[in-house]
Amino acid sequence: MRRGPVVLVAALVLVGVAAALAVGGEPEPRVVRQPTGTVADLFGINEAVSIPAAREASLDAVARDALLDERIELVKALGVRHVRVHSASSPRLNATNPERVGADEFLARLLSAGLEPLVMIGPWPGNAPAAKTDRYVPNDLEAYARWVTTTVERYDGDGVDDAPGIGKGVRTWEIDNEPDLHHTTPPRGSKVMVEDFESPDDYSKVALVTLDAILAADPAAVVLPAGLFAPAGPRTATYADALWGIPAFSERFQATNTHAYPRDAAAVWDGEDRLEGLAPDRARWMTEVSIGDELGEANQARFLATLYLDALARGVERVYWHSLREPPLRAAARPGPHPSEGNHLYTGEPAHPKLAGLTMQRMLALWGEVGRSDVDALAASGGRALRIGDDVVVWGGVVDVRVSATARELASERLVPDASDGAAIAAVGPVWTVGPVAVQDAHVHIDATSGPVRVVAAFPRVR
Repeated sequence: MRRGPVVLVAALVLVGVAAALAVGGEPEPRVVRQPTGTVADLFGINEAVSIPAAREASLDAVARDALLDERIELVKALGVRHVRVHSASSPRLNATNPERVGADEFLARLLSAGLEPLVMIGPWPGNAPAAKTDRYVPNDLEAYARWVTTTVERYDGDGVDDAPGIGKGVRTWEIDNEPDLHHTTPPRGSKVMVEDFESPDDYSKVALVTLDAILAADPAAVVLPAGLFAPAGPRTATYADALWGIPAFSERFQATNTHAYPRDAAAVWDGEDRLEGLAPDRARWMTEVSIGDELGEANQARFLATLYLDALARGVERVYWHSLREPPLRAAARPGPHPSEGNHLYTGEPAHPKLAGLTMQRMLALWGEVGRSDVDALAASGGRALRIGDDVVVWGGVVDVRVSATARELASERLVPDASDGAAIAAVGPVWTVGPVAVQDAHVHIDATSGPVRVVAAFPRVR
């Protein structure tokens, strides 16, 4: 058991606008609180190294391990190290599953590969707990709490009662998943709602017991509440209001957590903004976000680039894209319009990255090692602008940036691959639009309406 202060979220530092550039004549934007760490710490993938139960049943041990190793290598090839482990897939850490060997091997494999897992833990399996029970709160909460403490102790990496080969251990936990959706959805295979199932009071009670049980084993653990499916949704906003209106819940949890699968890409921040209003001065996490590629891979790539740039500009702790490459298990689901279909970063056999995957890889290669304290949101007119280290990135419009450089031309490049055909990209690699940007009267005019633009070689950071 680790000894030390309770740390639920990373410390935050204040950043401002560097003097090397400004945008137009607008006033400086409000100061954004940036987390500690590097830009790479923003990037995560949900269901990255996962095997759904329907597929796992058909695999022997050799095939299962080979699949896990393949997924690990695909994650690392993108430059990502943060992965979210869902209770609906391996290792299925919930109080109804006594199996430990599978979880031991799975988590040891992730950790030994240098990946940092966010592991979901809770009383019931998967996304349909009402199919398993008609009462969300376990009958014996004390026994449940003991199971949580024992489980966290097994995987905390402190050398006491650890699973074999667990190494540095699991440091980040999330308590269950989407309780606001469970509250409005009947059990799988039924059209009848379970009355008052998983109310905000029910979830709060379980979450607080789980939080205490986790911290009893690892006082330094980072603990998140469940990601809310739609905190601003017409059926679910009242759930978010009620949950964060519970004093004990609001006082104990120092982070908000939301999911977003917007049909309208502009609505991606609606739920997160609502949670910020309900629970200000918290660290902000998004543990599931994506759109599908129904409108084309290029649009999906632009959404991904904009999502992570907006998250940097807002000071979000981490965003987990959903997901790596697992296709829908039902063939009939593949062509559907739901945004979670076709939202993967890889496709094909052998697997190759889609445009969104190439864009994530590109962003991490450029800025992964830049400290979050070296990220400044800049005032913008029409578009949005951000300094990341010595670069300036503009997206979402047209901006005039005043520069301090004396050069008459600057290098610039589109951040999103300039192609609409994923197969062509897989064959020849990403094609980047690169060209000089003229400097006029110490300004550069940047058009980022068709995707983010990176401007380089003119913005030495003022220390």
